[in-house]
Amino acid sequence: MKCESRDVSQEQDDFKVGDAVLVHTEPTSLDLENFMIESFFDKGTEKFVSLRKLLRRRLVDTTTPKSPPNELVYSERIVEIEARSIARRCLVRVFPPDEIIPAPYDRSGVGDAFFITHRELITEDGNPQYVPANFDSLRLLRQGFNPSRTAHSEKLRGLDLFCGGGNFGRGLEDGNAIEMRWTNDIWREAIHTYMANTKPDTCTPFLGSVDDLLRRALLGDKKAPRPGEVQFISGGSPCPGFSLLTINKTTDKQRKNQSLVASFASYVDLYRPHYGLLENVIQMVQAKHNRDECVFSQLVSAIVGLGYQTQILFMDAWSFGASQSRSRVFLLFTAPGLRVPKIPIPTHSHPPGVPLRRLGLMSNGQSFSRRERLPTPFQFISAAEAVSDLPDIQDSKADYSVGFPDHRLAIGYTPAVRKQVTQIPTQPWEMNFSKAYYGAGVLEESTRRHLFPSEGKSRVSTISRGWGRVHPRDLFPTITTSCGPSDARVGQINHWHQPRPITILEARRAQGFPDHERRAPGRPRAGPGDPRGLVRHPA
Repeated sequence: MKCESRDVSQEQDDFKVGDAVLVHTEPTSLDLENFMIESFFDKGTEKFVSLRKLLRRRLVDTTTPKSPPNELVYSERIVEIEARSIARRCLVRVFPPDEIIPAPYDRSGVGDAFFITHRELITEDGNPQYVPANFDSLRLLRQGFNPSRTAHSEKLRGLDLFCGGGNFGRGLEDGNAIEMRWTNDIWREAIHTYMANTKPDTCTPFLGSVDDLLRRALLGDKKAPRPGEVQFISGGSPCPGFSLLTINKTTDKQRKNQSLVASFASYVDLYRPHYGLLENVIQMVQAKHNRDECVFSQLVSAIVGLGYQTQILFMDAWSFGASQSRSRVFLLFTAPGLRVPKIPIPTHSHPPGVPLRRLGLMSNGQSFSRRERLPTPFQFISAAEAVSDLPDIQDSKADYSVGFPDHRLAIGYTPAVRKQVTQIPTQPWEMNFSKAYYGAGVLEESTRRHLFPSEGKSRVSTISRGWGRVHPRDLFPTITTSCGPSDARVGQINHWHQPRPITILEARRAQGFPDHERRAPGRPRAGPGDPRGLVRHPA
């Protein structure tokens, strides 16, 4: 027996002439390139394929160096290669140059979604010229789906629990198969942010505990969705109950956070959706220690007991276009009789030094899921790349950046902290107080005593990450609820050469929030939340 949903490769016979495909052209490389299948032929016993190159526009057209990384050019270049070098299909759709690119084609290649606006013409002198694509000349291309033609009635009606600002739910909607009709969160500003970015009269919000909403649903409240209406349930239950950042997970508050997983299962029991998705930190899965207390295993047992087919996914944010170090476990479940969705395949590479690892342990000795090193069409996006277009605001004392209103600090930046951050060297990269004082010794004793807390504080210990700077060629660290530049555990959120913590907009970029999306007034906050690319995959 073979589980198709776990297989990232495709059989050669699955492909057809006109398919847009990703191809492994260099045996020693993990890079994938875009092509279109022109024809198949045999050479002896080997199967070969004739391919048309689909070039990355930003790499070949000098007039558009800042074009999206997933914009392609239909070229006149034909190559022949072994059919087994084809990795998988991808989505490619042609748009007029003046048309606004819709999701998922506007998301920089996440979900293997690409688009074409221009084609290559070779002039008489042999130089390439790039002109608007002619639809008739591209008729052979089997284009990706048209998102504007998907009717609302064809989408699954979704309920988004623990919705936060909506990055998770809108990422699911970007795949064009789900439309969130109901949403819930206990934080007022989160609900307002969510609703500010939805279409009018499509989604009903509920501000309050998920337990209160469940009670209303059980009592038949007209404001709550009724059984039979919800076809998809998603949720990211509060992670502090499982996170490594929570020092004491046995308090009443954290026990309550942990118990909300049971509330999610109760929603599944009540509504019996076609599909559902739960996410949380990977520490929710207990592989060796405290197996009897593994909440995740108990949840899987409950979902399977309701008759659902389940898949456990171990996914990294950076593998799906986010410039942030964040790993999550997902429980994807499918109602009996329905086809199990295919596992999303990473589109971006791992940063250097990322270890391969397994997640969880089943009774047969196999892991639930694992991190693999797979060929991808894109390299990971570093912190510096993600914010390269933002202006230098120095210490952000002006508190406003023309054209980028969210390019300002999310916290009060006192004169004392400002002086402390200024003393942390910018070179070598990723410096913090501990490295500057205990390691390199560039922080003098008099400066330490005058500006920094006294010895004995965790923030100034040898293992502290307080006053740490982000490495520009690496990922942003995990974005947390509070942005404390001197925090001993998550204090590595200061800019690599500017004397300040990262701004709201930089945190939004790390999380995958598009710049144009609105944020509700109130306490400025961009995290925590799951980067949209993790769940942004076409159906």
